[in-house]
Amino acid sequence: MVPLVVTQNTWVVRFSKRPATDAAALQLAKEHLLFCQYVLEMFDSVGQYTAHSRHHDV
Repeated sequence: MVPLVVTQNTWVVRFSKRPATDAAALQLAKEHLLFCQYVLEMFDSVGQYTAHSRHHDV
């Protein structure tokens, strides 16, 4: 992931390369959630966020 914007309470990141598999997307989501738990405020579950990361760069 490459940080695009960092504020006091928000990080906007761009994936340098979209995950190619569901397993890779889940690993990426877990790593992101380690330091940005608030990301789940925008998604109903880790699975939904994982699916999102397979189709979006930011």
